Amino acid sequence: MAIELNIKGKQVTGKFNFGAFYKANKLLSNEQNNDGAVNLFYGIVTGDLMMLPSAITILAPTNAKLTDEQLSDAVDAMTAAHGGDLDAVFDAIKEELQDSGFFAKAVKNQIKSMEMIQEALMAKEDTTEVQKKAFEEMLSTLKENV
Repeated sequence: MAIELNIKGKQVTGKFNFGAFYKANKLLSNEQNNDGAVNLFYGIVTGDLMMLPSAITILAPTNAKLTDEQLSDAVDAMTAAHGGDLDAVFDAIKEELQDSGFFAKAVKNQIKSMEMIQEALMAKEDTTEVQKKAFEEMLSTLKENV
């Protein structure tokens, strides 16, 4: 499966293969967590609009140095290709991410890690209720969508 993109006026096919997985981790990871692929997945399944340019950057050929305007145009073209339906855009990307063995494995590994620390995190006195709720919602969302 693949995602059709309009990059600099040209049709390009992007795949969530190992190259995309590598770029996602390189571009979207938090500090040394190497969790960029999971961050992209989570952002897409939660409908984070700012993940659309990130997804396009990751799917675009490595040599396609895209300006903000070109990224914006690519997001607009992708949205237009889905009849202006943003939910359809997110669904198409989500389906591709779910079908990618690399991204799915990263999410499953993240779920295992989160489950291992969940009890300890919830028992910590300095963990706020907001932090606990955010952690539980993220874990639940990842489980539901992988």
